[in-house]
Amino acid sequence: MSDHIHILGICGTFMAGLALLARESGFSVTGSDRNIYPPMSTQLLNSDIPLVDGYDSEQLSPPPGCVVVGNALSRGQPVIEAMLDSGIPVNTHPGGLKVLVPPPNLLNRAQSVVFGHQGVLVSDQDPLKLLPLPWRSNNIKYASNEIYLDVIESIDA
Repeated sequence: MSDHIHILGICGTFMAGLALLARESGFSVTGSDRNIYPPMSTQLLNSDIPLVDGYDSEQLSPPPGCVVVGNALSRGQPVIEAMLDSGIPVNTHPGGLKVLVPPPNLLNRAQSVVFGHQGVLVSDQDPLKLLPLPWRSNNIKYASNEIYLDVIESIDA
């Protein structure tokens, strides 16, 4: 997959933030929207994120590695139809955020405790101080065989 992400509906507050986050994560980012105006357009352009006015299908040439679709778009838009016809990977705005900022899980937490944040072995740190769990009470001894799971449910329709 290419490191190029194209965001449809980029000038909304959430989508602009997602674009800036992707750019800071090292992706090449472009985007389009029907209403391009400051302050979002200024911030995106100052971050070297090119903007296209409207939703024509030509903006997908050359094809990006992924298209993130804002919730204001629907079937019938030329860019949506071209994206679906070409088989370009597509994601929604919450899915795009999940890719860029993975939710915490047990493996990430364990790696953070063992290796610290710089990849150096850290053994003298209290894991409860590193990994605050707001639903756990302080100063209570818990069993050493506890396991915590993040349950994420999704429906493919």
